[in-house]
Amino acid sequence: MHDKFVPILRIVVTVNDVSFFQRYHAVEQRDGSTLTRWVRIRKSIWNLQALREVHVADNRRYLEFLSTLDDPTVGIDRLQKVSETVRRNERSHRGSNFFSVQDQSLIETLAL
Repeated sequence: MHDKFVPILRIVVTVNDVSFFQRYHAVEQRDGSTLTRWVRIRKSIWNLQALREVHVADNRRYLEFLSTLDDPTVGIDRLQKVSETVRRNERSHRGSNFFSVQDQSLIETLAL
């Protein structure tokens, strides 16, 4: 995944050993009969279309996964707001420290 210095994310697949992938293909047996089964893809020009189909499907699944991720900036902003010290009427009120035992018990009490 890279952006090529533009604000567009580009997904690229590079595979050196394609024998991991399989395709459903008609195989001619020694006795002359034809059997359709899953066969390993070989690294040759004849299998480019099958490899293309496999990698397009991989990219689609990866992009679908990326689209389910939430943008963490909203949560980070809310966490900073709760953690910051606030000054009101010449008094300061400290923010919550989520690593403090006392603050954790207070948050657990409020959550009930």
